[in-house]
Amino acid sequence: MKKENISELVSDIDEKYINEAVTMRKQKKNVLKYVIPAVSVSAAVMVAAFIGTMHFFNSPDDIISNQEGDKEIITEKNLGEEGIVPGEEIATEPALFPEMMISPQWTDKTTPEKYPEISDGKNIYYTQNTNISADNTGNELFSGEMTGYDIYEDKTYTTKGTAFEIKNINPECAVAVKIDGEDGYFVYINTEYVPETLRDMIDDLNLRETLSFGKAYSDRYENSPYRTYISRTYEEFSDTIVWDMLLDDTDIKNVSYDRYSEKIIRLSVNIPLLGYKNINMGVSKDGYIITNILYTQKCFFIGPEKAEAFGKYIEENVKYTEVSTVTENPDGSIPGKGQGENTPGFNPDAPVQISPPYDPSSGDVPEVSPVKPHYPDDIIVEAETQVY
Repeated sequence: MKKENISELVSDIDEKYINEAVTMRKQKKNVLKYVIPAVSVSAAVMVAAFIGTMHFFNSPDDIISNQEGDKEIITEKNLGEEGIVPGEEIATEPALFPEMMISPQWTDKTTPEKYPEISDGKNIYYTQNTNISADNTGNELFSGEMTGYDIYEDKTYTTKGTAFEIKNINPECAVAVKIDGEDGYFVYINTEYVPETLRDMIDDLNLRETLSFGKAYSDRYENSPYRTYISRTYEEFSDTIVWDMLLDDTDIKNVSYDRYSEKIIRLSVNIPLLGYKNINMGVSKDGYIITNILYTQKCFFIGPEKAEAFGKYIEENVKYTEVSTVTENPDGSIPGKGQGENTPGFNPDAPVQISPPYDPSSGDVPEVSPVKPHYPDDIIVEAETQVY
């Protein structure tokens, strides 16, 4: 955003919102704190401008949330301001920062959440918020001060942590930490770990014993007769197939990969010992295995022929569920709008489904069950068509 645009945005803020923000600032204990990932200075200014122009609703009943295409439309009702008829709905822009999260109170955090990192002077290890049994720990490695910060009270806490080996795991990858005052051990990982070869990663993390594969996924677009997104979920395949077809050549190097490539297949990966569930291992069309184990990219070149053979094996031998989502009609219109009556599964007489207002105090996320269309009896693969 240009400087002059920021200036114009800030200068256009209605005085009442500034006064309202000041009032809320004084009510410190009633303000929800937000955690925002590291952003640039200009992005921080945008956040300030955004918060300054927010309308603070009296209750969740003042909000209606719907989905239109890829945009979330928020409407305000019964504002009762000059120029607005009570009950008239006004569409506003979607939130600028959907990744904004409410930080829990200090007393609501687990101990590893309070003290999220520990260092041996060379590596920084970050919490997985996962317990590990004493039976899986080894020799003591190092001790260090651990720091926690309460953003509500603007207060810093310190404690002592002692790191131990995790059996059969290279300490360069992860350690078990015992925090003063706690009986158990917690997993902390080094996100900067970089293996030289596939063998290094397998051995250092003991993946043949600790790793398991969940489901596999593939997706593609078809343009005839409708612009349709098709995704498949494959289940019940043997982990041995992955090891034999993809991970058999352990001498291949870990290489840099900074471009987009369409994935033939994506595998979910679980490492319960280290607190990992359903992380990603992708097989690209140009022949790379790409994974985010330990939260940083590891990439190994296996060749396009090998990648294609694995994808073909999964497609032809593993049971799957397919979901087709029509995203555009032949005339370019949006399904359910205009020419939507020509869209498979579209029912113009079906009731409009509106999500109930979300009450954050309830702890429940409201769910809306989609209306399932009727399918011909000759469909072999379990399928579902979604119309947006």
